Amino acid sequence: MIAVPCRHDIPAPVPYIRWNQRSAIVVAANRSTRQDAQLRLRIPLGEIGLAGHSSYRVANLWPGGDTKTCSEKDLEDLAFTLKPDKTAGGGLQVLKIEPNL
Repeated sequence: MIAVPCRHDIPAPVPYIRWNQRSAIVVAANRSTRQDAQLRLRIPLGEIGLAGHSSYRVANLWPGGDTKTCSEKDLEDLAFTLKPDKTAGGGLQVLKIEPNL
């Protein structure tokens, strides 16, 4: 498990990534109970051994929702919004990233 380089518009905990040879799980949080957090992550594909694929599937596991296809370049600046903690679907985001083979 390693920290994910991140920029955010409000104070937020450091996101982390855990991986195996096939996929990675990213966990990011927003402790604020008053406002959304805008995060921009640089997913370290090279460091975790998942670099070099033409596209990646990014699934929102928590709070659930969309799945999208991203390029390696997209994952160098992955932007998303985290709702406030203690609100429905807020406080936490869990993403699964895996290469499209």
